[in-house]
Amino acid sequence: MSDVLFEQTQLVPLGLLKSYDKNPRKGNVKAIAESLKVNKQYRPIVVQKSTKKILAGNHTYKAAQQLGWSQIAVVMVDVTDEEAMRIVLADNRTSDLAEYDNQALAELLKDIGDSTGTGYNAADVESLLSTMESTIEAVAQTSSTVREEALMQTDDSLED
Repeated sequence: MSDVLFEQTQLVPLGLLKSYDKNPRKGNVKAIAESLKVNKQYRPIVVQKSTKKILAGNHTYKAAQQLGWSQIAVVMVDVTDEEAMRIVLADNRTSDLAEYDNQALAELLKDIGDSTGTGYNAADVESLLSTMESTIEAVAQTSSTVREEALMQTDDSLED
């Protein structure tokens, strides 16, 4: 038995699909539309086969509608309504649980130069760099304090 729920990606007319009515996520459709314009659709949305409800990619679907697309890449999954709910919850929550390596992110943003279509703007980059500088300063201060305390302990033990 396979652990993969879908077999193939297919292009489906947008009019056949439905947003998941209980989706708790409020996505940034404007940022997704910009990404679709610049980067194209690079991963399919996930749709429950029996209901044609979108389980992952609701905001990509809405962005595609705004852009006037007639079809979108989809993978159909044959799941029950309960399994569909679990997929919606897992898709949203597992994204929330992720963390960034700020140094790697800063380097990637620096390397790309023009961040159009990435969801990042100049203010985001500036905030990231500022946060990293503050962290570096705090680590340097802590190191200095630890070094001074170690030297004082060494001096105390030499006097004994």
